[in-house]
Amino acid sequence: MDLDKLKTDWQNQSTSNLTVEQMQELVHSGKHPGIARSRKVLFIESVAWSAFLLLFYDAFDGHEKPWWLNALLVVAFALLLGHHLLGIRLLSQRKANESLASSLADYRRRLQQFVRLNLIGRLLAMATLLLFFLYGVEWNTKRYLISAGFLGVMFVQFYILKRFWRERLGSLDQYWLESE
Repeated sequence: MDLDKLKTDWQNQSTSNLTVEQMQELVHSGKHPGIARSRKVLFIESVAWSAFLLLFYDAFDGHEKPWWLNALLVVAFALLLGHHLLGIRLLSQRKANESLASSLADYRRRLQQFVRLNLIGRLLAMATLLLFFLYGVEWNTKRYLISAGFLGVMFVQFYILKRFWRERLGSLDQYWLESE
C-alpha cells in the first residue's frame, strides 16, 4: 500500500458537520434510521406473535395436543413477545452517561445483548413451534418433505434475522464513526 496515498486520503477525509449538541439530540431522540427500522420490525413481529397466540388453540388444533405442549408453546411465545416489547423499550430509551462516547458504547453493548437474546429466543420458539406441529404425527414421505421445508424456512428466517441485526449494528457503528 502506498503511504503517500494513505496520507492524502487521511487528509481529504470529510468530517462531520454535526455539533456535539446535535449528536446528543440524535442519540436521545432515537431518530437514527437503523433504530427506527428496528423498532418497526419488532412491533410488526410482536403483533404477528400475538395473533398466533390468540389463534393457535382453535386454528391449529391445540385442543388435541397435550396440555404441557400447549403450555410450552404459550410460554415460549409469551417470552418472545415480552422480549420484543423490552426491545422496543430499549430502542426508545436513552441512558445519559458523562460523555457522548460512553453513552453510545453503553447503548451498543445493551443492544448487542438484546440481539443475542433475540436470536436465542427465536431459535427456542421455533423449536417449540416445530415440536407442537410435529407431535403425534404419523410419518410418511410427504410429511418428511413438509417438515424439511419447514426447517428450511426456519433457517432462512433465522439467517435473515441475524443479517438484519448485523446490518443494524453495523449501520449504527458506521453512523457513529462518521459523527466522531
